[in-house]
Amino acid sequence: MCSLRRSFPVLTLFALILGLAPLARPCADERGVHKLKLYLTRPQDGPDADAQGTLRLMSQMAQGFHRLDLKLQHVDAAVPHTLYVEDGDGTDAMQPAGLLQTQGGDTLVLDLDSHHGDSLPLGAQDVLDFAGCRFEVRAGGEVVVSCTVPGGDRDLAPLADQVPVKWKLRLSAPEGSPEPAMKGVLRARSFARKPAQRFALKVRGADFVPQAFALLIETAAGSGSFALVGALEARLQGTRAGLRLSTRRGDALPLGVDALSELAGRRVQVRNAQSQVCLEGTLPALDD
Repeated sequence: MCSLRRSFPVLTLFALILGLAPLARPCADERGVHKLKLYLTRPQDGPDADAQGTLRLMSQMAQGFHRLDLKLQHVDAAVPHTLYVEDGDGTDAMQPAGLLQTQGGDTLVLDLDSHHGDSLPLGAQDVLDFAGCRFEVRAGGEVVVSCTVPGGDRDLAPLADQVPVKWKLRLSAPEGSPEPAMKGVLRARSFARKPAQRFALKVRGADFVPQAFALLIETAAGSGSFALVGALEARLQGTRAGLRLSTRRGDALPLGVDALSELAGRRVQVRNAQSQVCLEGTLPALDD
């Protein structure tokens, strides 16, 4: 639950900005200006397959300055898009926070700047009040893009989903695989002080044109229950196939997680159209 509408001592506020998620790239310069940047990502079944954008939060508490800057690209600007923010009253309810304005072409923006007399959504006094809150941009009642501000209830304890990862996993064909010659490599990367996260799978060793292959990941480590991540796209006349996700481009991470580290220790599988396991492997644990 987010911490909106809670009041805390000033020292606690400064401590929180130091404890915000490294993945979200918080920092303070020599003027005491705190900045936070997040990428907005699409839901897997969202209404706009090309939408992408950023959310930037900035404050300088000593001077009472704050700014919320949301930018959404590759959407139909003629359709009304509204920002919704998670309310902090304990209900996890989403409340409308402003209508995005056309900037030109297929780009929409919402820029709230205290220098221009603007107030933050839902009566927030500072961007730190949004720790743990979910942001959504909706059009026609559907979520186009969203993100969650790291943190929660102003808890300064390190969070597992703040841990950066750099994984390279070679997938192998299990005994009895219908595609014994197939090979695959899965790479995942996130950074300690940058919001971008990448996830990519490349496979070869089969005829991918007439066949459908898909990537699945365990819903929880050791559960043995798998959920679909997505279908593999055939490349190079069907001699290769792959799947690539990047939060910078607006892609949601597998299974809707906020951080790649949440996938640590889970098994991954590549299956064919008959749901037979062709490749498999296990993502590293965080302490590996």
